[in-house]
Amino acid sequence: MDEAAGGAQPLDMRSIPIPVLPLLVAVALSGCPNIDRRGHRGGDGPESDDDDAWSTVDDDDAWPSDDDDSWPSDDDDAEQSDRATLQVEPLEHDFGRVAPGCEAEVQVSLRNVGDGPLEVSSLAYEGTDEQLTAQLPELPLVLEAGGEELIPIRLLAAELGSVGGVLGITSSDPQGPDQASQLGEVDWAAWNTEVFTIPEDVPVDVLFAVDRSFSMQTEAQELGVAFADFVASVAAVTSDWQVGVAIHDDGCLNGGILSPWVPYYQQVFLDSVTELGGPTMTEQMLAIATAALQQSAPGGCNEGFRRAGAPLHLVTVSDEQEQSGVPWFQWVAELEALAGDPDLLTISAVVDIDAVCGDGTGSGGYAEAAEATGGVVLDICTASWADAVLELAAASVEGIADLPLAMPPVPETVEVLVDSQPSAGWLLSDDGTSLGWLVPPPGGSEVTVTYAVAEECPGL
Repeated sequence: MDEAAGGAQPLDMRSIPIPVLPLLVAVALSGCPNIDRRGHRGGDGPESDDDDAWSTVDDDDAWPSDDDDSWPSDDDDAEQSDRATLQVEPLEHDFGRVAPGCEAEVQVSLRNVGDGPLEVSSLAYEGTDEQLTAQLPELPLVLEAGGEELIPIRLLAAELGSVGGVLGITSSDPQGPDQASQLGEVDWAAWNTEVFTIPEDVPVDVLFAVDRSFSMQTEAQELGVAFADFVASVAAVTSDWQVGVAIHDDGCLNGGILSPWVPYYQQVFLDSVTELGGPTMTEQMLAIATAALQQSAPGGCNEGFRRAGAPLHLVTVSDEQEQSGVPWFQWVAELEALAGDPDLLTISAVVDIDAVCGDGTGSGGYAEAAEATGGVVLDICTASWADAVLELAAASVEGIADLPLAMPPVPETVEVLVDSQPSAGWLLSDDGTSLGWLVPPPGGSEVTVTYAVAEECPGL
């Protein structure tokens, strides 16, 4: 349309100064009710061509001014870029099951994943008890961007039960304090229960080799009198016992083989140990005992005394040292062979331990043999030594009621019931593979053994 026709001439945008353009745009937008001042249609869109169906923004306050703080500033951007952010890992840790006496550890990581330095101002650890501990660094702790600090938390398992702890952390992270928690269970991996029946009437052979020199008259009398208590203690465990007394050079038992079926066996024993004689080997009790066992073979004067598989207890009684001239360990080796198995032989010694009585030569040879075979050593120079014959009786039946355990036990967890009643008269073998007794229960007793199974601690 030309100017003569009265029409409006098109606006040449190139002729408008640049600073004026934003003002023209704002004016133009103010005349379009269906367009908001940010250049977007309001609402969800019209369902008709009705202009009122479009939302309009006519509030001048809705459009930020140059002075409005809602516009992001350069200072805000700098603050965001310098902010420290603390990352804690792991936030939760489960040690699982840890056996008493073992250890477990977790490293808690404190890492600054922000852009600015992070200051840790407070660290505190609280555990349920002393089993959980944390190795905390010195404060204040400053972590540069990307920096990390590892805090070891260790569980030293001791008492059965649940354990737990919390590491509290306060830092310059604007999100506030953090914490990391740990938990675990102190317990054994497995428990085992075994039920046994004590065998009845296990055969036991006991040989007394007694020095019958004149100086031994009083001691021999005391031994004969104490024999009643000795037999009563052995008989409480087994009725299948045999006792022999060897005092002669040829090894033939003085009084024969004594047993519960021999009439007046207590008197026979007293007479046998107190008999005076003139054997030339009277201070050579290991030699006499060896001869006695050799005579137990078929056709020997002691035939039937030594029974295959039965525990053999040799009790040597003398107030002088062993005088055969043969080293004691050679006699022990021969006696072990005659016993049929070294584990079946126990040698005990009633001797002059401190060389204060007899001829003053002491206990040489006898005490060493006793110690080598796990026997008892009593001091014959003590007036009341015969009162300790129960120790000799216990050594005679030791092992006959031992109970082999299927698994290695934790010693402090072992509980023993004898006929459903708690018992304290037991002991574990040195290697923990069997349970023995101070005084074995009667034959036929039911024994229940419960224990935690021993386990090795894994490395950290």
